[in-house]
Amino acid sequence: MGTLGFKLVLSRKGFDSGSGGCASPIFPNSRFYSLPIPYAPGAQMRYANIGNGVGLDGSDMGTVVEHLTAGRVRRDSLAHLDPDLDKAAVPRLPGWRGAFGQVETAQVHLANQNIGVGDVFLFHGWFRAVCRDQTGRWRYQPEAPDINMTFGWLQVGEVIDVHATSPERVFPNHPWLRDHPHLHFPTDLGLSPAANAIYAASERLCLPGVPTGSEAGAGVFRAFDPRRVLTASGIGGRSVWRLPRWFKGDATRPWLTQFPRPEWWSDVGENEVLLRPRGRQGQEAVLDCRDRPEAGPWVASLFE
Repeated sequence: MGTLGFKLVLSRKGFDSGSGGCASPIFPNSRFYSLPIPYAPGAQMRYANIGNGVGLDGSDMGTVVEHLTAGRVRRDSLAHLDPDLDKAAVPRLPGWRGAFGQVETAQVHLANQNIGVGDVFLFHGWFRAVCRDQTGRWRYQPEAPDINMTFGWLQVGEVIDVHATSPERVFPNHPWLRDHPHLHFPTDLGLSPAANAIYAASERLCLPGVPTGSEAGAGVFRAFDPRRVLTASGIGGRSVWRLPRWFKGDATRPWLTQFPRPEWWSDVGENEVLLRPRGRQGQEAVLDCRDRPEAGPWVASLFE
């Protein structure tokens, strides 16, 4: 079993209103895929190079993204493939592990929260159901709701400080990271050089209070399941979340970072809470789970 004291990070990733401009797709076969943002600096992949993987329902990502954005993002556009969680997305070198990079303010927040080995990222984003139209092009289903949903995970096995280490020193011991965008940022990009890190996954997922199973240390979920939906149905927009009550902070347990205002949280029955934030919060929200024994089994339940 895992050890007590891990931190849970709810990490917002994929297409959003500012990057990409539309939702990631949930396909008719219940598979789904988080579309990586169109961001050129450091990118080593084009959307058309990202294959069927776990969830693209027979299409390459270039086709899907070009259809859903009405051509605003082209199939040959550069994609910031990060977090990189799906082993089947592109050809891999031996020893590949999932990885996630972060920079600047968001990375400073993770560092200030001492995110490290054993901590768990749950990646979430904006999704909506899609279908094919009469011409075979992908379109959003007209009545389908916009939701926020967890699509993947990563348990930290290693933190690589790219600034302190330099990309050239990373490659010999981590050849499978050769295409990771955070190792290819141009020097004139203007990023804070001291805040660029890659979180490489552990070999196996190990959670407190849960027997260690066969789940890899990082991956993407394979099909839509209501248990992975954060959005509270029928109450407000996709940013109104329904969560287990133990997420809520109090005088003895810290709040979920980025969401620290008590007035944003309201109880729903005995076991759940609604989170209604105001404004846009940062990408990385951290929950210290040392006094939350429910956390490990809850994460494990997402795999059932």
